[in-house]
Amino acid sequence: MIPAALPPCAEGASMMPAEGKPAWFERFACSHHPHPWIPRQKEDATIYEVIVPSQPTTGILSVNLHYTRRLKVPEPCEDSCYNPVVAENKPWLPYAIMEYEQFQISTEYTYYGYGRLVWAKLKERGFRFEVADTSSELAVRMFARRSDAEGAHQIVPLGSITMNPFKEYHNEDGDDNKCIPVQDVQDGTGSEYVLISTSYLKKTVPPLHDMEVWHVRGEIGSSDLVYVQKKDTEKSYGMRIVPITIDIPPASELVHRIKHPYIAPLKFAFKSSKGLSLLSPLGSGGPLSHHLQQTRQFNVDQARFYAAELLYALEYLHDRHIILAHLNMEDLFMDSPGHLSLCKPSLFSLEVKNSDNVVPGISEYPAPELVNNQVASRAADWWAFGIILYEMLNWVTSILSPRTPNKRRLKICQDPLYPEGLPLAAKDILIKLLEKDPLNRLGAKIGASEIKDHPFFQDTQLA
Repeated sequence: MIPAALPPCAEGASMMPAEGKPAWFERFACSHHPHPWIPRQKEDATIYEVIVPSQPTTGILSVNLHYTRRLKVPEPCEDSCYNPVVAENKPWLPYAIMEYEQFQISTEYTYYGYGRLVWAKLKERGFRFEVADTSSELAVRMFARRSDAEGAHQIVPLGSITMNPFKEYHNEDGDDNKCIPVQDVQDGTGSEYVLISTSYLKKTVPPLHDMEVWHVRGEIGSSDLVYVQKKDTEKSYGMRIVPITIDIPPASELVHRIKHPYIAPLKFAFKSSKGLSLLSPLGSGGPLSHHLQQTRQFNVDQARFYAAELLYALEYLHDRHIILAHLNMEDLFMDSPGHLSLCKPSLFSLEVKNSDNVVPGISEYPAPELVNNQVASRAADWWAFGIILYEMLNWVTSILSPRTPNKRRLKICQDPLYPEGLPLAAKDILIKLLEKDPLNRLGAKIGASEIKDHPFFQDTQLA
């Protein structure tokens, strides 16, 4: 079974992996990997107008998680005051994930003893979140994980809190960083409380040409995403510039066109003579390809898990008549909890219609019909889905293939290599997804449900 604790289902989607977490999940959860260094682009004199977010409800929320009392933490706990002698049992490592407006930041503990768990914090400024809507809630989820990556029951939930820092805990007396004890800890033992401090700096979003705040760099790998960093929050974004062919809709319509737990939201949009610049956050867990490079290839359970999340996102887009057509591995990131995050900001440029729309972009491994200049169909997404699944199961062979994209694509099309010991169901779904004839490709007839019914996903719970 491929268990996962997932965010709430998005409207219109009908598939999600089962609840719980697989044994390997801890290695990918709560992970932070620097995004690849990319040379800075040449400066230009382009003037940008801020479109998203709408003014003036913007700013920066700073959060510090101080300590938790009476939290039931498994023993032994590494570096606790008890200093236990660890024999066969490995120590438990508490950590917390803070989430605000679909952006996650994780922190670990620094001390545990006598019923008090002290969290690592940034004293000078706190952990920072962009604020687009002051009605949003801040969620803090606390866990303990084992230090041995192969151990069973690696992640244990310790409790969570949800608060609106602007309504329930907004400080009216001018104190910029007031500490607040939160006693309503969900899924805990009932006696815990968390000491947390928040502050809010109301700040107008500067245009993209403001070099004091924005750091625009080059493209990410073979993707059409441009790497952008916002200096005041140290957050990283993927940017895509699309032509302005119609009147730009209101900011609220742009932001809410796409809303899905595995698709990075639209955080900023700027209008200029170049077009509409759309920015979505890059998952703080780093690129999915980074984890592949570390492990050389995913095992079947891992690949199935992320394939199920990607399939879930593609089904959502197809239900809204949106075809990616140009999906690359470089578009896939991981958030702090270890879930997939598809960063494709150009999605938000499309008006939802009753006929299919194709997202503009480029592909490292285009479907054979796109190479032959045929019109893109939903089957092109199932080809890209097959390529990504192939790379997750066969990364070593993929990177040892001919270096030029055209030769690699021809190699996969004409003579794909499969790792020894690959289960028959995994090999069969790859063969059917990488079918050169789009009409006979898996998923071409009845869509995502055809893929979900394949034996490869038989142990994945479908809702």
